[in-house]
Amino acid sequence: MEGGRGRIIGLIPLFFLIFSLFYPISRILIDAFYKDNVFTLGNFPRILFDPLIKKAITFTFLQASLSAFISSLIGYPLGFIISRYRFPGRNVLRSLLLLPFMMPSTTVVLGFILLYGPKGLFSSIIPQLRMLSEGFYAIIAAHVFYNVPLVAYYVSASLSRIGPEVEEASDVLGASSLLKFLKIFLPQTLPGVLSASLLVFLYCFSSFTIPLILGGVKFRTLEVEIYSSYKIFFDYNGAAVLSITQLTMLLLISILYIKYVILKTEKIEPGSGERTKELSIKEISPYTKLLILGYVIALSIYLFSPTFSVIAYSLIDLYTGEISFSPFLNVVSPEYNPYLGTSPLSSIFNTLLFSGIASLLSVLISFLGVINEKATGVYSVLFNIPLMVSSITLALSLYRTYGLYEAMYSSSWVLIALSYTVMSLPLTYRIIRTSLSRIPKEILDAAETLGSDETDLIVRIKIPLAMEGVFSAFLLSLAIGMSEFAATLFLAKPEYTTMTVAMYRFMSSRRFQEASAMGSLLLIISSLIFYLSHKLKGMDVWSF
Repeated sequence: MEGGRGRIIGLIPLFFLIFSLFYPISRILIDAFYKDNVFTLGNFPRILFDPLIKKAITFTFLQASLSAFISSLIGYPLGFIISRYRFPGRNVLRSLLLLPFMMPSTTVVLGFILLYGPKGLFSSIIPQLRMLSEGFYAIIAAHVFYNVPLVAYYVSASLSRIGPEVEEASDVLGASSLLKFLKIFLPQTLPGVLSASLLVFLYCFSSFTIPLILGGVKFRTLEVEIYSSYKIFFDYNGAAVLSITQLTMLLLISILYIKYVILKTEKIEPGSGERTKELSIKEISPYTKLLILGYVIALSIYLFSPTFSVIAYSLIDLYTGEISFSPFLNVVSPEYNPYLGTSPLSSIFNTLLFSGIASLLSVLISFLGVINEKATGVYSVLFNIPLMVSSITLALSLYRTYGLYEAMYSSSWVLIALSYTVMSLPLTYRIIRTSLSRIPKEILDAAETLGSDETDLIVRIKIPLAMEGVFSAFLLSLAIGMSEFAATLFLAKPEYTTMTVAMYRFMSSRRFQEASAMGSLLLIISSLIFYLSHKLKGMDVWSF
């Protein structure tokens, strides 16, 4: 692509980001600093000095910090074990650790209610566990459930880059296991743990679904307050002030993450470094073996039981104990459902349609950004900016910018698809960029020597050789869209209800079997998506 046409195509990602992210965010700034078309700073003290808002801000920091700390504390041993020791079922465990990460937030919440609620399986055995179904401890427990696998994979990735010769040298010098851990493994894995903790904090700070449903009226985060201010109290200026406040906080955290994690990892060549020395579980002492076995079993029950509870309760009535397939028939029914405002079948169709459109758009925008080599540094930063914007803030900005127009409001699915696209851009861009970087340079040089121009290189070489990465990016973007709840709840008219919103409606009306059935269908589709992306040659979901 040469000349003016090439430059215009290279600017398409920038135009898209301006249209779907930067300009909408500026609309929130107007709401924050203006009231009745008059510039004022009075919106900020009115909102931020409110005792309830100050409590929400404090709680947001507290729960995010505690969630990150506990996730790191529990996830570190898991990452060390799956990377350090060989034992039967290790590969299965490693693959299953994707399960919590791919679960939609509404499904996680439902799983915790079914396990730890008044009629829950675990709380029926140990009544004290009911505290994990609602309130402060429930929020922390659900966040830990989500993020322990993330920490484990960061630790595992850090260990995989420690050459075996380092440990062999320490063995020659007579170092004990404890000394090797303190002097070799801990220092080498600490940057990975800190990176994971920062990312976990970022996720939990902007969490919406878990605090909304499990937190009740007492434990509310900034994200929940933004939603409530706009949707319940119709305080548009207040919602804007909270969004800007949260955006500023997320900006500072995200800059740290981009600076110390993303930009540094992009400098590491894929596959560099040798894997650390692995030990057979038979080589360790019986006491250590018992500790590892007990830890893995306990953590596996904690991580996998919510998924299986949702599937089980889609077939078993929570109150009568009867087995029935009618919930599945209900959630695929084409008939209008008053709880949803549309038919359950339409919610499934909406989910697939909106996510599919967003995935195609995300892959296209990311690919155009990657092939624009002159703007690589700029796009590396711009495509990660969505990490700094929470789902509710993004939805609010899109609605305030475009949703107030009648034509756009009547077709609010466009805004939903746009929000999905923006959310998935950081992931799709990194996957596609990594895939293209793996194409041997000599192949491109040979093609140029034979007279291929930039268009030929893209069409005949780059796209075919990077197709697995592009397809993986599409699948993971599809999974992100299908699992999204916050922005959809904010933007969707009843006829555009998706599967996650349908689950929320069913839960709100205490129809747990239908919610479980819808969640099971979503899990099946999400599992298939992650399975396909995980099986692509050379593509590791957790490397992104």
